[in-house]
Amino acid sequence: MEEQSLFEKLSDSQLKKYMKYFFSVVGDEEFMDPMELLDIDETRYNKLKAPFGREFDRLDFEYLYYVVSNNQRDHLVTPGIEIDRPQLGSKYVTYSEWYHAIVKDTHGQDINTYLGDSLEPRYLSSLRRESWIDPSDWDKIDQDIDYNEYRDEEWDID
Repeated sequence: MEEQSLFEKLSDSQLKKYMKYFFSVVGDEEFMDPMELLDIDETRYNKLKAPFGREFDRLDFEYLYYVVSNNQRDHLVTPGIEIDRPQLGSKYVTYSEWYHAIVKDTHGQDINTYLGDSLEPRYLSSLRRESWIDPSDWDKIDQDIDYNEYRDEEWDID
């Protein structure tokens, strides 16, 4: 099913009738960006959605915002004046998050040794430091990641 706003389905005369009602609810308030409309108080939101008997979704708010911000108020309520209505399109969006993380990789491998039970971690650390062994080349047998601090986010819209 194609996603679209309920307002897209209304004729111009039906939309003008609703916009008259819309302005009676919001008064003279101007919406500088879509978030201001999305964040409208609950009392007015309940009144705005009442004629449709259902919740507004994001596209309904976007449609209303476009209509309000791209038309003169009197054009939205006066019969016979054409309304600039939005066209549904799509944008590819990526979202990236940065975290500080503590990663514990556990590697394992059998190694040949004459030391038997005398093999100690301090000796193995010295072997690694001196490049006699390289545990990062061994089989990874476990990984634990602890995301301990959210750092930043980035949005990219193509």
